[in-house]
Amino acid sequence: MTCIFKGKTMNNRNLLDHAHKVLIFAVLALIVFIILAYPMEPLLPMPVLILAHIGTLLAATAIKLAYITRLYALKTLGLAVN
Repeated sequence: MTCIFKGKTMNNRNLLDHAHKVLIFAVLALIVFIILAYPMEPLLPMPVLILAHIGTLLAATAIKLAYITRLYALKTLGLAVN
């Protein structure tokens, strides 16, 4: 099964690879945003803190979407879904 993504066809193996990359990036981004939002709070101005908190929400959402995409790709490839 293939799907159209930005004018290119993407098979499920590529979808799985992209989901893994997004998952890693989102986890790293979440760590950075948490460090900015909490331990560095006294050092940063309010607009940066607001963006750090918004980034925390967006990174957590990206983790969830990447994980769901990973599960879908694994299932369609017939691999174990853990």
